[in-house]
Amino acid sequence: MNNTNWNSRDTKKQNRIMRHIVSYIIAAVVLVAVSQIYLLFSHGVFSWAMALCFLPSLVGGICSTFIRPRPAVNLLGSAVACATAGMLLKGVFEISGGVFGYPLYYFIAAGVFLLAALITAFAVFLLS
Repeated sequence: MNNTNWNSRDTKKQNRIMRHIVSYIIAAVVLVAVSQIYLLFSHGVFSWAMALCFLPSLVGGICSTFIRPRPAVNLLGSAVACATAGMLLKGVFEISGGVFGYPLYYFIAAGVFLLAALITAFAVFLLS
């Protein structure tokens, strides 16, 4: 009876991890498509930030497989969202020719969320 219960828990955990990975991959594919369409209509102006805006989502999906406590995974998701938004804004500003400091705040927030996720994961690891 207990063996079945443990197998059920492991299966649920694996399904949750797979859903995270798949959602991050889908987000990365959508971001690649959005950035390519935006660059298509940018009149020849190129932005590395716009072209590589899928990287936080891809790296976040890989890292989410190694972080176990739920609050740390949520904080990692917030870091990925902030970094992606910052890269998209930076790309839009570079293509439009404007210079704004707003993307810097997104990257700082992403760093804070990432640091909080790592501290949470490390604290749970030490306490268990």
